[in-house]
Amino acid sequence: MEESTLDKTEYLLEFFKLLADEKRLQIVGLLARQDYSVEEMAAILNLSSATVSHHLRRLVQAGLAQATAQQHYHIYSLRLETLREMSKEILSQNTLQETTENLD
Repeated sequence: MEESTLDKTEYLLEFFKLLADEKRLQIVGLLARQDYSVEEMAAILNLSSATVSHHLRRLVQAGLAQATAQQHYHIYSLRLETLREMSKEILSQNTLQETTENLD
């Protein structure tokens, strides 16, 4: 595979891995409703704060979530426009076709 095709394939894999985790998908769903602190999400999802923080770190690194400091807490929000842009790019016919360019 050529490098640009490999990059697209890796990008697709990372995006799908990111959202394939049930807890991360639930966190994205919560953040689609409103902004939350780690502690609030942990209570809602019945998870430890450390587990929620781990998942949020992945979402922030991918650009899907962002944190803002408010008093003693970090409040997380979904970067909905980023999610829309990533989804649009990933689900485009050209992007999907490029993953198989060198299979012929």
